[in-house]
Amino acid sequence: MTVATFAVIGSSDEDPATPVGLVILIVWIGSIVHAFVIRKEFVRRLDLRLLVEDSELDREIALGIARDDPAQAAQLGIGRPDLPGATTGGVVDVNHASVTVLATLPGIGDRLARQIVGTRQAMGLFSSVAELGMVLDLPASTVERLRPLVIFLPD
Repeated sequence: MTVATFAVIGSSDEDPATPVGLVILIVWIGSIVHAFVIRKEFVRRLDLRLLVEDSELDREIALGIARDDPAQAAQLGIGRPDLPGATTGGVVDVNHASVTVLATLPGIGDRLARQIVGTRQAMGLFSSVAELGMVLDLPASTVERLRPLVIFLPD
């Protein structure tokens, strides 16, 4: 922008002092306004990214992001250890994880993991661990063990 400003001013036959100062002032004010407008969202995304990159994203933070901003959770790969570069946050997204990942959950083996994926494909996504337990007729103890370990992100 600055180079373009000097190019326009340099090609002008008018007194260059007034347009240069005015253009620089306008660009400067515009930059400040733009920074304040985008700052909050930028800082929020940067904080999330830093948490992910530093591997400090613990289960509580992951659950909070999944609850408050499911789209951001999906973008960060929360609950998806099967995706390269994803940070799971110590949880598994039952609605999108593979059979292999689901089989690692306590009380869920290969057979039940395949059943979860088959049910998910036939009936649609699950909305909660309670629904998962009811649909698959899981014991209450298994449902309670899964509760802090699973999330249910929408598409």
